[in-house]
Amino acid sequence: MKRLPDVALAIMLIALVPMTHAADLLVTNVNGYTLDSAGKLTRFRALLVDHGKVVATGPAAALRKRAGDARIEDGHGRTLLPGLTDAMDM
Repeated sequence: MKRLPDVALAIMLIALVPMTHAADLLVTNVNGYTLDSAGKLTRFRALLVDHGKVVATGPAAALRKRAGDARIEDGHGRTLLPGLTDAMDM
């Protein structure tokens, strides 16, 4: 019965390893603005989205490395303000 603890330990260790998943969408060629964690306005040229959430902003070349097989959209130099939404009661 010594093998059972070894197998249980292996299963627990595998469960702790984060699953790697490429993003769903990479938007490049944008004039983007967002706030960093200190509330400072920052600019970016590309945005990476996974499951509907922005996971990274920055230079397109750096984000392409993380994008995997994500769909790539060209923003055609338009302004992008992630997280800016209008709230209305209807």
